Amino acid sequence: MKNTVKGYSLLFYLLLVPLSFIGTGALVAGMGVGKGQGLASAGIVVGYAMMGAICCLIVGIMLTLYVEKKYIVKTNYALTGILLVVVLLFTLRWNHRQKPTNEPSAEPVTPAEPVTPTQPVTFSYQKTPPKGLGFFSPDYLQHSTHYLYGAFSPGAWDGSGMVQDSLVFFKNEQGMYDIAYAPPYFFPQHLKLDYDRLLLKVISLGRTMVEVEVNQQTGQTALMERANGNLIYWPEFLLQVFSVEALPGQQVAVRIKPQENADEVRTEYVFLQAAAVKGQWLNVTLLDKDFKPLGTGWIRWEKENQLLLTYSLFS
Repeated sequence: MKNTVKGYSLLFYLLLVPLSFIGTGALVAGMGVGKGQGLASAGIVVGYAMMGAICCLIVGIMLTLYVEKKYIVKTNYALTGILLVVVLLFTLRWNHRQKPTNEPSAEPVTPAEPVTPTQPVTFSYQKTPPKGLGFFSPDYLQHSTHYLYGAFSPGAWDGSGMVQDSLVFFKNEQGMYDIAYAPPYFFPQHLKLDYDRLLLKVISLGRTMVEVEVNQQTGQTALMERANGNLIYWPEFLLQVFSVEALPGQQVAVRIKPQENADEVRTEYVFLQAAAVKGQWLNVTLLDKDFKPLGTGWIRWEKENQLLLTYSLFS
């Protein structure tokens, strides 16, 4: 009983509690406990971590009743070393997150002053990348937290992979949704939350997960939970945008039929608006500068997994 209140025993408790708290929290978070619970997930993980720390403290007190002093002292040295390593790792990770980078969204994002990546509304690029399957729109109205999973971690495609980062949303003072946290590399295809638009290009699709491009400049991808958002395939997406047009430096041929050898439509127009999709062809309405219809035609929008046009989301 005397060992339990000695200085070396008190130090043993002091080292054991934070280490067991951190270890239990990391373990339950890695197991996905609280996943899909929004901001409450952090509270759930903390609750389990506290229970783990209390249990370890009770076990530690019981051990001091039977273990000799020299073993407790040796254990204190070991726990001190482990705690120093953990603190060092946390410090390095924190400093890494604070380092400025050349990414468009590299500035730290905090709930007090949310920062979101800025980008043009029009889809533009220097070299045409693979078009992918379409877009994934995270449902941040129903799920405030969206986890990003490593695409190549074990169990990634069945929803039990390793969480590598997350997106956290909140409602600001104006009643609009904004980003409270996003990783520094987050640069999606379209981000305009004031118009309720967050679109990530879909690279591949599974039963429960979807692989999305989280950085349109580097092509970096991650997995997200398919049930926590909406899939928009290319045909449906093109019917939703305001207008379509030729790629920079190119011309688009508007034809009277969805055939390469069909005659071109000679009507002068300012805008092209998608009306229907048929395979690789898009039926378009020709509009003047006042958005009045002038006629219809067909343009080819896709070939060999490459987009043949660009678009504007809004007028």
